Amino acid sequence: MPRRQLPSSQLAPDTRAYSQTVYKSHMEWDCAALAAMLLNLLCLLPLFMGHWKLGRWTSLSPVETAKAFEAPLLVGCSGNAVVGGMLKDVGASRVAYGEHMGDSVVGSALRMGDPSVTTLPRKRMAYA
Repeated sequence: MPRRQLPSSQLAPDTRAYSQTVYKSHMEWDCAALAAMLLNLLCLLPLFMGHWKLGRWTSLSPVETAKAFEAPLLVGCSGNAVVGGMLKDVGASRVAYGEHMGDSVVGSALRMGDPSVTTLPRKRMAYA
């Protein structure tokens, strides 16, 4: 039985469907967002004016922040000391953050202090 000869090329109709994500920019919203960011920048710039008059470089280190708020552990440190100097003055003191009882007229407060008078914060408790 002879074999049938197939044509060398066949065309088969085909239909394909696909989805394509199309982004549309809304320039009015883009411009409004940019204007809001620039306004925020202009409002924040005056906060940094004169920082060079402080006399030394400062940071947002937790140790410097604690000194700025007169933490009892850092009372003996120099007011103009940098973080490294304050840590040398304090030495190897152990500290803990939590509920500090005893010296507050209003009630307990959260702060860093001696671990012997500091306990874990209680749930659903409002601190002074």
